[in-house]
Amino acid sequence: MSKITLDEIISLAQQESAELKHFYVGAEHLFMALTRIEGGLASSALEMLGLSAKLVRHEIRSRISSGDTRYWQGFLITPRANRILNQARRTLETGSVEDEWALLNTLLEDEDSLPVRVMRALDIDISLFRRRVEEWSREIVPILPRAEVIEETGRLTPDQRKVLEEMFRKYAQVLVEYFFTADNSAYSGATVMLVRAKQHDGREDVPYIVKLHELDAVQLESKRFKEFTRSRLPPYAAHIESDPTIPEHSRYGGLRYKFIQNAEETRPVNLAQYAQSATSAQVIEFLRKSLYDSYKKTWWGQSENYKFTVWQEYEMLLPPALVVEAIPDATVPTTGKVLRPEGMWNRDISIRPGEVIMLEKFTVLKLKRDSGKVRLGRGITPSAIDSAYRVEVSGLDLEKRYRGEVLAPMVVKVVSTRDDLLMRDAANLEPDFNIMENHLPPISGLVENLPNPIRRYRYFLDQQLVGKFTAIHGDLHTGNVLVGPGNVAWLIDFELSRDGHTLFDWAVLEMSLLTDMIAPHLDSAWDSLRALLPFIDELNHHQELDLTHPMAELFRPVLEVRRIASELLGQSEAWAEYFIALAFCALRVVSWKERPLAARRLAFLVSSLAMGTANISATNIMQTIADVTNDTSSDTKRS
Repeated sequence: MSKITLDEIISLAQQESAELKHFYVGAEHLFMALTRIEGGLASSALEMLGLSAKLVRHEIRSRISSGDTRYWQGFLITPRANRILNQARRTLETGSVEDEWALLNTLLEDEDSLPVRVMRALDIDISLFRRRVEEWSREIVPILPRAEVIEETGRLTPDQRKVLEEMFRKYAQVLVEYFFTADNSAYSGATVMLVRAKQHDGREDVPYIVKLHELDAVQLESKRFKEFTRSRLPPYAAHIESDPTIPEHSRYGGLRYKFIQNAEETRPVNLAQYAQSATSAQVIEFLRKSLYDSYKKTWWGQSENYKFTVWQEYEMLLPPALVVEAIPDATVPTTGKVLRPEGMWNRDISIRPGEVIMLEKFTVLKLKRDSGKVRLGRGITPSAIDSAYRVEVSGLDLEKRYRGEVLAPMVVKVVSTRDDLLMRDAANLEPDFNIMENHLPPISGLVENLPNPIRRYRYFLDQQLVGKFTAIHGDLHTGNVLVGPGNVAWLIDFELSRDGHTLFDWAVLEMSLLTDMIAPHLDSAWDSLRALLPFIDELNHHQELDLTHPMAELFRPVLEVRRIASELLGQSEAWAEYFIALAFCALRVVSWKERPLAARRLAFLVSSLAMGTANISATNIMQTIADVTNDTSSDTKRS
């Protein structure tokens, strides 16, 4: 391979800058250019550390904003980049080193530069990295073998096989032993599997859980795990072993979870699978002892007082506030509305389909390549509020977009509002009642008519609650809770982990139990599901089961979740806090097309019943807040 010159590297950096619409060259562009050189120094040194150059580039991009309009000809050089280039040129005057080496070494000496700060955030030992750079030789490029992937079902795509080959490249062979069923383990579309890796000398490692997903998702999960989870897990829990595996020229990445267990022990199953053969008593014991008690001390039990408005925590569970289509011609007249990720417009019913408006200062949250859409929000911090202003945009070039990018102002046409999406989801349930009405038809055994959740949800979004605030898993469904040998509880999928409302996890888990463990036993007919509501209503009001009911045994694990939730309430017996959370967790399930009709209909009715059970006015909720304490200095307020 021929040597690359400093001018050629600068040209590559200009291409990186142009893609970001920066039109200047900084240290970050120079470093990203170095990582793009096939078989080059930067990518080889990172490989020797077991890291992907593509991962580092994505991380750098997520820390910087995209540009907008070009105000000058050519490419400006930032003062920092200019110093780095001048130093590299002085090093080259010695005549003993190559251009790549001179530039990379100089970049690494600047400890305040963005590339160095990003690598530190990825737990890269900069001193070790520099030693690998020193040891590198163009004539001795490390050839790292790829593991042989054995998978007999044919479920893996070529891209997914490539991730496994890269992830286990130091092994001779990797056997995909078991797929966790898609319905129960991968609500987000990820592929989760149990694999066994065999070394070149024939020795077999302990099994791993591997998750394959789009590269943005695995990168986000790795960051959330490091920030919110790693230091809080008990020692025997699942740990993400290393940074994501993200091969070049692939849209997929992978994460490897390692467990402390012997290779001969029984393979884990998720909670939904475990419940198929376990008794209710065994499931209850697992929920209480293995899950709650094991994680409480360092997780849910580390809570503090929290006053919040419901939308700040739960609007993220609803469909996007708007679905829009980008209009390339910015001269198209708008209605004069300019939306930014702030204020109250996300709950404004005056915005209608067909309007042409402008979006400003929105950040890319997710690239939905399969549907050709980009999900936008306020920012990419773990806070739930950043997803409250979600907008989905079609008509953008996804190849030039990246997560964390702050988009330039754009003119868009409104296609659908949140209410449109909720009405569509409700219509897909094939209701035998008018979904436009404010209340559902009377149900025998219930005193009052239940509210229609898609007509009532905005009222609850604007209510204030007293609760608890702590680190949460963020997606505690039965597919993400694994039952290991000895009934130890392992958690996976930390993509949505954050600090938030403590009851969030348990409301999610209750809905998962209802849809995965109870709904399969139910007739999907509306009348059959309505007949179950008085039984659930009794549970809601008295927090105990009618043991004479034929469904009582199936509901015992749900009651155990309620008992756990009772220990986490912001105020003793103030159950409105839990039922409001449950209402939004249930309403989310209605839109999950892959779930059976009985599960989605049940979720709709559970959301309605939870809203009816809460059944308190804004004044009463505010009074509850006032009753908790008059000493506001001890309160935790979040925005």
